[in-house]
Amino acid sequence: MKKLIVLALLVVGITAYAQEENVASRRAEFEKMTPQQKTEMALKRLTSELGLNEKQQKEIGKIMGERNALRAKNMAERKVMKETGAKPTPEERMAKKTRREDEEKEFQSKMEKVLTTDQIKKWDNMKKVRKAKMEDRKEDRKEQRKEK
Repeated sequence: MKKLIVLALLVVGITAYAQEENVASRRAEFEKMTPQQKTEMALKRLTSELGLNEKQQKEIGKIMGERNALRAKNMAERKVMKETGAKPTPEERMAKKTRREDEEKEFQSKMEKVLTTDQIKKWDNMKKVRKAKMEDRKEDRKEQRKEK
């Protein structure tokens, strides 16, 4: 009986460790992707989830391409700041936050012009689910930090 319990705990531990590695490897693969590849991947997902037609795919592909290129530029700026050790001033942080919010509103309005009302509802729901998952992961990381 004791051997069975030890074996079960060992299997659970190995499985949990394998899942952590899997998530890390997927994240590393995603970070290596170019903005164009990220756009294509997101467009495929949206096409299957929202049932986009060809015209919508082309328009959304352009919109997402612009957004991913902008994100890549912003990430490069953050990387340079991190490497140099420069800290943004509170005013610069506020300006960046305002700029990100404006960019997000612009993206949202462009997407709403292309999508139908049913697709917009589905898209909003997808975003809510994704945000909830992010919040859960954030909480998990906080708990892990407390344990250390």
